[in-house]
Amino acid sequence: MSNGVQISIPMGDVNRLFDAMQYASEKLNLDMGQAMKRGVNSLLNSIAASTKVAPKNRPIKHRPTIKPPRRDLKAFSVDGWFGKPRTHQSKIVFAKNLKNAKDTHGKISRRGLARLTWKLAAKDLANRFSVKVPTVDAAITGKVAAENIEARGNFKGFDVFAEIHNSLPYIKQALEGGPKSVDTAFDRAARGLLKSVDKQVERRLLKAA
Repeated sequence: MSNGVQISIPMGDVNRLFDAMQYASEKLNLDMGQAMKRGVNSLLNSIAASTKVAPKNRPIKHRPTIKPPRRDLKAFSVDGWFGKPRTHQSKIVFAKNLKNAKDTHGKISRRGLARLTWKLAAKDLANRFSVKVPTVDAAITGKVAAENIEARGNFKGFDVFAEIHNSLPYIKQALEGGPKSVDTAFDRAARGLLKSVDKQVERRLLKAA
C-alpha cells in the first residue's frame, strides 16, 4: 500500500485532541490507551464525515456527432471512475436512448466505498464505529474497501499510537470538497469527544442520584 492517504496519530501531535483524550481519561477514569482509543474513534468519525459519497449516477451526454455501430443505437459520453485500478475517464458508450444509457452505464453501485474504508479502519483497531454507507452492493463494496485499508495501533503501555493507511485510488479526491472540510477533522474530533464524555458523565450522575 504505497499510494493513497496516510494518517498517523502519535501521542501529543495534535494538542486539542490530546487534551480531549486527557479529559476523557480524568472524567471517565480511563487509562490513556483507552482514552486514545476513543479519540481515534472520534477522529475516524470526523474523517468519514469529510469523505464524499458519490452521486447516484455518472454524468452522461448525448454525442450526436459520433457515429454508432448500429442504426438503432446512439452515442453517449460518460465520465467516471473505471478500470482496475480505477482511474477517472471519459468513455464513449452506445445505447438505444438516454434512459437506457443511464441505466446501463450511469448508475454508481459502490457509492459509499470511500466512506466505508474509515469504518473498516476502526474495525481493524477494534473500535466501535458506525457510518451509513449508501450502496446496493454491500458485500462487494466491503471487500474492495477492506483491500484498500490498513490500520494498526497499540493502546497499552507507554508506546500508545494509531496509524491508518488508506490506499483507495481516489481517496484524495473523495476528501476534497466533501460535506465537511478534512482540515477541521481534528478539531471536530476533539469537540465530539468532549461532548461524548460530558454526556457519559451526566448519565452516571443521574444513575447515581
